[in-house]
Amino acid sequence: MQLKSEQLKISAQDEFAQYMRLQRQLNKLNEEFSQLVKQRGSKVSRRRKILTVILLGVMAACHIAFLVTYRKDPVVVLPVEWFHPLNSILAFPTGIAGAIGLPCWIVTSNKIISTVLI
Repeated sequence: MQLKSEQLKISAQDEFAQYMRLQRQLNKLNEEFSQLVKQRGSKVSRRRKILTVILLGVMAACHIAFLVTYRKDPVVVLPVEWFHPLNSILAFPTGIAGAIGLPCWIVTSNKIISTVLI
């Protein structure tokens, strides 16, 4: 700010050398500032990526834990007629007619959530 105010006080035509010296100093400071902003942005981006990977890993671990623990339990049991041609796919791995299995529930929930968030 101080350099900019000094530069505004100087006439570019009358004192060209001093004006350009201040301009070079301003350019140098602006370049340094730009570099600092880029470095900070890259650090924030890197932290965000690391956090995303960690959260995705935790979610994957939770999904696997639920699938192993509750693989034979249906999430919900509906009338068999509702999903007649798809009963065996939706009920996997429970084997109960009209049931919605956990794998189908997780895949459907993730698809709905990703569609809504994007």
